[in-house]
Amino acid sequence: MSSILDQIQEANEPIDLTDYDESDGEYDSSYESDYSSVSGDYLTAQQQWEESVNQVKELFNMALFPMIGKVIGRRMAHMVWAKVADWWFI
Repeated sequence: MSSILDQIQEANEPIDLTDYDESDGEYDSSYESDYSSVSGDYLTAQQQWEESVNQVKELFNMALFPMIGKVIGRRMAHMVWAKVADWWFI
């Protein structure tokens, strides 16, 4: 029982960091730089909004506009051909 109390007292004692040597522990300074750069990776709300708007614009440019143009072009071609055929063959 006394050994448990001794362990608790040792755990509650303050740690002296003045004599710490980097070669003593598993401390790696590269981890600190990794964590400090993480905060710079988050996008602000404005940047996220602009990115979303750009994605919607790309959707319109790559998918919807060509499909709309295809439909309008085919209808226009049918109308023009109907007028030419009426004029030419009748």
